[in-house]
Amino acid sequence: MYKQLLTFFITLFCVPSIFAQSKEQKIAAYKRANLIFSIAEQVSGFESSKRTFSIGVISEPSVRKALEKIAIKKPIKARKVIVEELTLISDAYLYDVVYLNKNSFSSNLPRFINSVNYKPTLVISEGYPFNETMIGLTPYEKTYIISLNIDKLKGYKFSPSSHLLETSIKSSQKLRDKLQLQQLVRDKQKEILETQKQDLKNQKKSLEEVIQKKDKILNKNAKSLKTLQREALTKSQQYEQKLLDIQILEDDLKNQTTLFKRNKEELDENRKEIEIQSKFLKNQKEMIDAQKKILNDQQVQLINQRNINLLLTGLVILSIFVIAYIIYINNSRRKLVRRLKEKNIQIARDSRTLKRQNKEFESFAYIASHDLQEPLHTITSFSDFMYEDYYDKLDDDAKENLIYIKEGCQRMSALINSLLDYSRIGNKRKLHQISPASLVNNVIRDFSAKISETDTKIITGTLPTHIYGYPTELRMLFQNLISNAIKFKKPDVSPKIYIEGFRKEANDTFMEVWQFIVKDNGIGIAKEHQHKVFEIFQRLHTREEYEGTGIGLAHCKKIVDLHHGDIWVESKLGEGTTFNFTVQFNLEEYDEIIN
Repeated sequence: MYKQLLTFFITLFCVPSIFAQSKEQKIAAYKRANLIFSIAEQVSGFESSKRTFSIGVISEPSVRKALEKIAIKKPIKARKVIVEELTLISDAYLYDVVYLNKNSFSSNLPRFINSVNYKPTLVISEGYPFNETMIGLTPYEKTYIISLNIDKLKGYKFSPSSHLLETSIKSSQKLRDKLQLQQLVRDKQKEILETQKQDLKNQKKSLEEVIQKKDKILNKNAKSLKTLQREALTKSQQYEQKLLDIQILEDDLKNQTTLFKRNKEELDENRKEIEIQSKFLKNQKEMIDAQKKILNDQQVQLINQRNINLLLTGLVILSIFVIAYIIYINNSRRKLVRRLKEKNIQIARDSRTLKRQNKEFESFAYIASHDLQEPLHTITSFSDFMYEDYYDKLDDDAKENLIYIKEGCQRMSALINSLLDYSRIGNKRKLHQISPASLVNNVIRDFSAKISETDTKIITGTLPTHIYGYPTELRMLFQNLISNAIKFKKPDVSPKIYIEGFRKEANDTFMEVWQFIVKDNGIGIAKEHQHKVFEIFQRLHTREEYEGTGIGLAHCKKIVDLHHGDIWVESKLGEGTTFNFTVQFNLEEYDEIIN
């Protein structure tokens, strides 16, 4: 406790002195800086080609900072002033003015001045002898005395102004007066000391003479009573004096003890008062902590209440949105049910119409094929008869016309048969469990002769182990795609056919979904014709180029539709063709599935 109080009082008394000292140093630094600016302004001979006026400071940061602050507002020789710290002595010649203080730079000043090599660099020094400097500064009664070494200044081609010379002379006169006064004081002190020394010598001599005389007397009367009485009296006086000194010491001790007790009592009272204040502060702190805890609890309650209110508000808004959404869903469902009813009615009507049209189409195809087959058969028979019996008797034009009739009858027969096949697709169908690999292999065996003839290579990739579909129609589908791949090959290029199949994920409508790919390296199909290839009797080439009726891909489209799938083509002219088709079913919709 006492140590802390002592430290506090020491700090209290010492800190102002430190601040005062720092303030005095700053004032002194500003005085030096202003004086350096004034001297530089009143000296001519600097190099005038430079745009800036540079000042170098050696080991005096306070003076450098003061110069930097003054340089912001004040120029020298109408030039902007740059102040820098001079770290390398060899760089002194680079500056217009260099300032140094012997307290912080104790090197040989004449050697330093010579290092500038008679460049126009003015050296202002402080604390050095007059004969060593160009311009010297000497502190005197809170100001500075300026000493100009004219010879050195002229040697470096500097010339001071008349005002600077006058100021230097006046300040030098003050210095000389001060030195003379100091010399007079020293001389007077020396005279007094000599007088005192002489007096002491005289006193010592007299004292030695007295002592010699007394010694002689004492030697003569050493055993005399008078001498003994004098000695006894002296001792008695000394004893009394000692008793008196002891009494004085005792009184002083009593006073010190009393003062110590009084100080101790004051300290005890102060300690008690501090303890009371400490208890009071402790109670205050406990009360503040209690109030803070209450405030924290209240804040937590307010936050919880706010969160509950926000949650309730959110729940209310959410309930409103849910109710509105339910109402919207109900209205939408009613509209959807109404639309579904309308759609179902329309679908039922369309289904009946479609069934009627299919029956009409089947009847028409059957009747047309039979009605057309009979006259076509008659024409074919007569053309064969004429070809066999009269071919040699006809001229060339008649022979050519007869051949055209026979070929036309053959094409007409093929078209009628194709139309019958198209109309029969899907009749009396039943769903079977089919092995795609076996189905494709059977089709390849059927085309074995044509495959050998055209040097065709058929590669089967991964195929499903089994699918559900209509075997006759699927066989016709693969026959048409493989036949087209062989037929529409590039000249002098062996056909290559790649067949692959895989199961796909179920969609929103069908659970059983398979996709198959039939890819060839043939002539390809132009993009603008790809949308027409699945239309009935559509041909992209002449009969002379490629034979056929143009109904094969229409058969494929109808077979894929029968299997609820899609068929599409990907091709580039001259780069081959890829046919993709899907087969889709929901097995629970079928009462009977044949394995």
